[in-house]
Amino acid sequence: MIFHILNGDALAARLKSISGEQIIMREALIEGPLEFENLNKFLALRAKHFESCYQDDKYHSYTTPQLLKLKTIKHEDHVILWFEEDLFCQANLWFLLYYLIKNKIFNLSLVLPNTSTPYSFANMSDLDLKSALKNRTPLQHLSKLTLLWKYYSANELSQLSLLGNQLEEYPFIARAITAQQMREAVNGLNHPQRVLLAISKELKTQEFAKIFPLFCLRASIYGYGDFQVKRLWDNTISQLE
Repeated sequence: MIFHILNGDALAARLKSISGEQIIMREALIEGPLEFENLNKFLALRAKHFESCYQDDKYHSYTTPQLLKLKTIKHEDHVILWFEEDLFCQANLWFLLYYLIKNKIFNLSLVLPNTSTPYSFANMSDLDLKSALKNRTPLQHLSKLTLLWKYYSANELSQLSLLGNQLEEYPFIARAITAQQMREAVNGLNHPQRVLLAISKELKTQEFAKIFPLFCLRASIYGYGDFQVKRLWDNTISQLE
């Protein structure tokens, strides 16, 4: 059996006719609690986070059914992971690799976007997507790949950085790790916050709807969605008040 684990619903909508089972990763593991004991407890923990931070009570109907499909994957199955190079996608990917490899699912391959659009499958044509699938990368060094989630979830950034440098055949990992390091606050603010403030100053506005598009262009390595950026912007403004 082939399983395709997709980075979101937009990609899933374009791959409806692809052969194999689909699992949609409807998560945002760039934020919130990351302690993992088992899948069920992890999903309950994550549901509480979204309800607390975003007043979103749909996690168990929207996300949980997709991720519980991970339990149906057998050792002999082939799992194809479709993920972009930004930190948002990479954090989700690192979790999936940890879970799959720990459960002795080793036949894994990765589909990345074109090098011209490393943070977006959306800019690829249907032909491009077919080509990317054909040229997918079989994943190696699985024991090291499981450590990405271990160090990331524990915020052990020095260990994570060393690991990224060791995985030199996957240079996008080191770039995502650098982005994670830049999320650490320096003098009270981290790099994404400083980008937001610079845009606000440049546009002479604090209106989020005007700031957000420029942030996406200038800080695309983070892969933040509008909910994450809005929360970050609100927190930044409150820090400065």
